Amino acid sequence: MMITVSLTVEEFKALEQLAQFRACLDSETLLRCMVGDLVHSTYTGGSDERMYAHQWLDRRFGDVRYVQELADELKAEKRAKRNAEKAKKQGGEK
Repeated sequence: MMITVSLTVEEFKALEQLAQFRACLDSETLLRCMVGDLVHSTYTGGSDERMYAHQWLDRRFGDVRYVQELADELKAEKRAKRNAEKAKKQGGEK
């Protein structure tokens, strides 16, 4: 799924510069990595990055319970997907 993020021209240019000069990345990859740290996906940078991403989220938006519930739901969905893939693979090996 693709999403669109609305930025002003100035915000986009600043994000591109930040991504390039601080991380040697394009802005899309930088945002994907930030999201990866928030939701613990393939693009996570590790446990420290996840911790700091969640600290930012808590400071910026508060309500730690909601964030934890969302994280738990995402983990449960990933676990269910892995189990379904594993079951499908085992079913195909027979």
